[in-house]
Formats: sequence, C-alpha cells, structure tokens
Amino acid sequence: MKIDKEIEEIESVIARTSKKILQLENRLAQRESRKRLRDRKLYGGEILKLREEYPDHPIVLMLDRIMDKNNGEGSDQ
Repeated sequence: MKIDKEIEEIESVIARTSKKILQLENRLAQRESRKRLRDRKLYGGEILKLREEYPDHPIVLMLDRIMDKNNGEGSDQ
C-alpha cells in the first residue's frame, strides 16, 4: 500500500508539472503573438521582417531591446 501511495503522489506531481508547462507554453505563445502584432502596428512590419530573416543578427537584437525599453516592457531575454 505504501508503494501505491507513493506512485499516486508521483503521478500527481507529474500531472501538476505537465499542466504548469502547458500554461507557460501558452503564455509564451501569447507574448510572441502580442509582440508580432505590436511590431506590425508600430513599425509597418519592417522590424518583423528583419527579425524573421535575421533573428540572431546583433542589429536586430539591439532593435528588439530598444523597442522593449521604449514600450516599457523590459527585455524578454
């Protein structure tokens, strides 16, 4: 019986952890969606195009930091 109880506890922890991971993934997707919408709205999509073509380019990363600072959102990194 003790083993069954421990198994139930482990399954419960796994279920809670899985639920939390799903919630965090959803929040991240919403954040990215809002960021893309903001880019299109504020900059006519030019920043979005640059971000899609050159996601790791230093200038694109700098533009992201500037946009986040100007919008009071802070850095996501």
